Amino acid sequence: MTRALKNISGPRLCDEVVSQLEQQILSGDFQQGDKLPSESILSEQAGVSRRAIRDALKILETKGLIEVRKGSGAFVARNDYDFYLNLLIENVSSYLSNARATVANVLQFRVLIEGSAVEALAMKHNPVTISALNENLSRQRDALKNKDIGAYNKTHWKFHAALVEGLDNPIINMLYQQVALLIRDRMMLKSRDFSVMENSVQEHSSIIEKIEAGDSHGSRQALIRHFDRALANLSNIPDDKTA
Repeated sequence: MTRALKNISGPRLCDEVVSQLEQQILSGDFQQGDKLPSESILSEQAGVSRRAIRDALKILETKGLIEVRKGSGAFVARNDYDFYLNLLIENVSSYLSNARATVANVLQFRVLIEGSAVEALAMKHNPVTISALNENLSRQRDALKNKDIGAYNKTHWKFHAALVEGLDNPIINMLYQQVALLIRDRMMLKSRDFSVMENSVQEHSSIIEKIEAGDSHGSRQALIRHFDRALANLSNIPDDKTA
C-alpha cells in the first residue's frame, strides 16, 4: 500500500508535492502502470490546492515519470533510476551548455569533486583502484613516448574519470562527466603541447603517490597543483568561454 502525502506548509508547495511523489515512485511505492490517487485525494492529503497538485503532476510528466491521461488520471510511466539519471543527464547538459561556464568555473567544480575523491581513495587505500590508476599512468607514459596524442588524451581523460568513479556514486559521476565535457575539446587542443603532456604525467604520478601513501591532505594538494597548472595553460587559449 502506498504512503499518503505528508501535509505541506510554507512556500514552494508545488515543489514539495513533486519531491514526495518522486520519492514514492523511485522507491517503488508506485510501480510502472500504477494509477496515482486523484487530484482531490492528493490535495486533501497534502493540504494544498488542486492547482498545486496539477502543477506538480505536469512537472513529473515533463520528467518522464508519469503520464497524465485526460479523463483517466495520472499513471506511472517509469520508476527506474537508470531512466531517471539519463533524463537528469540531458537536463544538466542542456543547462550547462546554455550557462556557458568559464574554464575557471569548470575547474573549480572539478577540484571540489576530484579533491573529495582523492581524499577518499587515500583513506580507503583500495589496491584494485590504485593498480588501475598506475596502469593508466603507464599507458599515458607509453602514449607520450610514442607521441600518440589521441591515445594520450584518451588515457588522461580516463585517469580523472577513474578518480571520481572511486566515490561509487552514480549521481556525482553523472554530474562530473557533464561538467568535464564542457572543456574537453579545449583540454585536447592544449594536450598537443608535449611539454604540457609531460608535466601532466608527472602530476598524475604525484597524485597516485599521495594516494598510495594514504596521505589524504597531500593527495588533494597534489590535485590542486595539477589543476592550477591546467587553468594557467587553458587560459592561454583564445576565448574564455567553454562553449
